[in-house]
Amino acid sequence: MRFFQKAFCRCFQTVLRLALPILPYRSPRVLTSVGAIPGCLKE
Repeated sequence: MRFFQKAFCRCFQTVLRLALPILPYRSPRVLTSVGAIPGCLKE
Protein backbone atom coordinates (compact mmCIF):
# COMPACT_ATOMS: atom_id res chain seq x y z
CA MET A 1 0.00 0.00 0.00
CA ARG A 2 2.83 2.40 0.82
CA PHE A 3 4.34 1.83 -2.63
CA PHE A 4 1.16 3.00 -4.38
CA GLN A 5 0.95 6.11 -2.22
CA LYS A 6 4.56 7.04 -3.02
CA ALA A 7 4.02 6.36 -6.71
CA PHE A 8 0.90 8.52 -6.77
CA CYS A 9 2.67 11.40 -5.00
CA ARG A 10 5.62 11.26 -7.40
CA CYS A 11 3.31 11.21 -10.43
CA PHE A 12 1.33 14.15 -9.05
CA GLN A 13 4.53 16.15 -8.44
CA THR A 14 5.75 15.41 -11.95
CA VAL A 15 2.48 16.54 -13.52
CA LEU A 16 2.54 19.79 -11.56
CA ARG A 17 6.16 20.41 -12.47
CA LEU A 18 5.35 19.92 -16.16
CA ALA A 19 2.26 22.14 -15.99
CA LEU A 20 4.03 24.99 -14.18
CA PRO A 21 5.19 26.84 -17.34
CA ILE A 22 1.71 26.58 -18.88
CA LEU A 23 -0.24 28.05 -15.94
CA PRO A 24 -1.35 31.68 -16.42
CA TYR A 25 0.39 33.85 -13.85
CA ARG A 26 -0.26 37.56 -13.50
CA SER A 27 2.54 40.00 -12.90
CA PRO A 28 2.40 41.42 -9.37
CA ARG A 29 1.26 44.98 -8.78
CA VAL A 30 3.14 47.08 -6.24
CA LEU A 31 0.83 49.05 -3.98
CA THR A 32 2.10 52.41 -2.81
CA SER A 33 -0.07 52.72 0.30
CA VAL A 34 -2.63 50.92 2.42
CA GLY A 35 -5.37 53.02 0.83
CA ALA A 36 -4.76 51.32 -2.53
CA ILE A 37 -5.82 47.90 -1.23
CA PRO A 38 -9.63 48.31 -1.66
CA GLY A 39 -9.20 49.41 -5.28
CA CYS A 40 -6.94 46.45 -5.98
CA LEU A 41 -9.39 43.99 -4.40
CA LYS A 42 -12.32 45.26 -6.50
CA GLU A 43 -10.59 44.31 -9.76
